[in-house]
Amino acid sequence: MSGAAYDAGDATTVHVVSQSPHTFAFRIFVATPGDTAWTPLDTGDIKTPAKAHGPFPVGTQLSFAILMGGNPHTEWSTQIVLSQRGATLACSPPRGTGICDSDGVSEWDPVITLS
Repeated sequence: MSGAAYDAGDATTVHVVSQSPHTFAFRIFVATPGDTAWTPLDTGDIKTPAKAHGPFPVGTQLSFAILMGGNPHTEWSTQIVLSQRGATLACSPPRGTGICDSDGVSEWDPVITLS
Protein backbone atom coordinates (compact mmCIF):
# COMPACT_ATOMS: atom_id res chain seq x y z
CA MET A 1 0.00 0.00 0.00
CA SER A 2 1.33 3.45 -0.78
CA GLY A 3 1.23 6.03 1.96
CA ALA A 4 3.29 7.92 4.50
CA ALA A 5 6.37 6.50 6.19
CA TYR A 6 6.02 5.39 9.81
CA ASP A 7 7.57 7.79 12.37
CA ALA A 8 8.48 6.10 15.68
CA GLY A 9 8.44 9.49 17.40
CA ASP A 10 4.70 10.07 16.88
CA ALA A 11 1.55 8.39 18.14
CA THR A 12 -0.27 6.20 15.62
CA THR A 13 -4.00 6.61 15.11
CA VAL A 14 -5.90 3.36 14.61
CA HIS A 15 -9.35 3.30 12.99
CA VAL A 16 -11.23 0.11 12.15
CA VAL A 17 -13.94 0.82 9.56
CA SER A 18 -16.66 -1.46 8.19
CA GLN A 19 -17.08 -1.17 4.43
CA SER A 20 -20.13 -3.43 4.29
CA PRO A 21 -23.43 -3.68 6.18
CA HIS A 22 -21.84 -5.81 8.92
CA THR A 23 -21.04 -5.02 12.52
CA PHE A 24 -17.86 -5.99 14.38
CA ALA A 25 -16.04 -6.02 17.70
CA PHE A 26 -12.26 -5.98 18.03
CA ARG A 27 -9.31 -6.38 20.37
CA ILE A 28 -5.83 -5.04 19.65
CA PHE A 29 -2.65 -6.44 21.17
CA VAL A 30 0.84 -4.95 20.94
CA ALA A 31 4.35 -6.43 21.02
CA THR A 32 7.40 -4.18 20.80
CA PRO A 33 10.69 -5.60 19.51
CA GLY A 34 12.09 -8.02 22.08
CA ASP A 35 8.73 -8.71 23.75
CA THR A 36 7.98 -12.39 24.33
CA ALA A 37 4.23 -11.92 24.82
CA TRP A 38 1.38 -9.81 23.47
CA THR A 39 0.03 -7.00 25.69
CA PRO A 40 -3.62 -5.89 25.40
CA LEU A 41 -3.80 -2.40 23.86
CA ASP A 42 -7.45 -1.62 23.11
CA THR A 43 -10.94 -2.99 22.52
CA GLY A 44 -13.84 -1.57 20.54
CA ASP A 45 -16.65 -2.09 18.12
CA ILE A 46 -18.17 -0.53 15.03
CA LYS A 47 -18.98 2.65 17.01
CA THR A 48 -15.42 3.17 18.31
CA PRO A 49 -13.84 6.34 16.90
CA ALA A 50 -10.24 6.54 15.70
CA LYS A 51 -7.81 6.47 18.66
CA ALA A 52 -4.15 7.41 19.01
CA HIS A 53 -1.71 4.95 20.62
CA GLY A 54 2.02 5.04 21.24
CA PRO A 55 4.52 6.18 20.17
CA PHE A 56 6.02 2.76 19.43
CA PRO A 57 9.50 1.79 18.20
CA VAL A 58 10.01 0.65 14.61
CA GLY A 59 9.25 -3.07 14.36
CA THR A 60 6.39 -3.00 16.87
CA GLN A 61 3.59 -5.38 15.92
CA LEU A 62 -0.13 -4.79 16.32
CA SER A 63 -2.30 -7.91 16.36
CA PHE A 64 -6.02 -7.51 15.69
CA ALA A 65 -8.79 -9.96 16.55
CA ILE A 66 -11.88 -8.72 14.71
CA LEU A 67 -15.16 -10.61 14.99
CA MET A 68 -17.65 -9.79 12.23
CA GLY A 69 -21.40 -10.22 12.46
CA GLY A 70 -24.06 -10.09 9.76
CA ASN A 71 -26.45 -12.19 7.77
CA PRO A 72 -25.35 -15.78 7.12
CA HIS A 73 -23.31 -16.38 3.96
CA THR A 74 -22.81 -12.66 3.21
CA GLU A 75 -19.54 -11.02 2.22
CA TRP A 76 -18.00 -8.55 4.67
CA SER A 77 -15.35 -5.91 4.06
CA THR A 78 -13.37 -4.06 6.75
CA GLN A 79 -10.45 -1.63 6.61
CA ILE A 80 -7.85 -0.93 9.30
CA VAL A 81 -6.48 2.57 8.78
CA LEU A 82 -3.24 3.53 10.53
CA SER A 83 -2.27 7.19 10.33
CA GLN A 84 0.03 9.83 11.76
CA ARG A 85 -0.57 13.58 11.52
CA GLY A 86 -3.60 12.86 9.30
CA ALA A 87 -1.69 10.84 6.67
CA THR A 88 -2.44 7.15 6.09
CA LEU A 89 0.65 5.01 6.73
CA ALA A 90 2.13 2.73 4.08
CA CYS A 91 2.13 -0.11 6.65
CA SER A 92 -1.71 -0.04 6.84
CA PRO A 93 -2.96 -3.45 5.71
CA PRO A 94 -5.06 -4.05 2.61
CA ARG A 95 -8.81 -4.22 3.11
CA GLY A 96 -9.94 -7.47 4.72
CA THR A 97 -12.78 -9.45 3.18
CA GLY A 98 -14.53 -12.70 3.93
CA ILE A 99 -17.81 -14.55 4.11
CA CYS A 100 -19.91 -14.92 7.25
CA ASP A 101 -20.64 -18.54 8.15
CA SER A 102 -24.10 -20.12 8.56
CA ASP A 103 -24.38 -18.38 11.97
CA GLY A 104 -23.56 -14.96 10.45
CA VAL A 105 -20.08 -14.80 12.03
CA SER A 106 -16.54 -14.46 10.67
CA GLU A 107 -13.15 -13.50 12.09
CA TRP A 108 -10.19 -11.55 10.71
CA ASP A 109 -6.85 -11.66 12.57
CA PRO A 110 -4.27 -9.45 10.81
CA VAL A 111 -0.87 -8.68 12.34
CA ILE A 112 0.72 -5.39 11.29
CA THR A 113 4.38 -4.42 11.69
CA LEU A 114 5.01 -0.70 12.18
CA SER A 115 7.86 0.09 9.80
